[in-house]
Amino acid sequence: MTRTPLSTAVREGYRRVVELDGYVSENIDETIKNLVYLRASLINGCTYCVDSHSTDLLNGGMQPLG
Repeated sequence: MTRTPLSTAVREGYRRVVELDGYVSENIDETIKNLVYLRASLINGCTYCVDSHSTDLLNGGMQPLG
């Protein structure tokens, strides 16, 4: 089974999500944005993204708990 890329399957919806991400990136504090991305990754169960966003937060100066 081959996957159909979202950008092809729902072209207009994908474009709008990309626009929203751009708007958020330009208008929301970087730490808040990464906390939201981290939470979404936790909800989705994506360990790669959890690691990536955790690293972004630590590199941005966030202190680990504990």
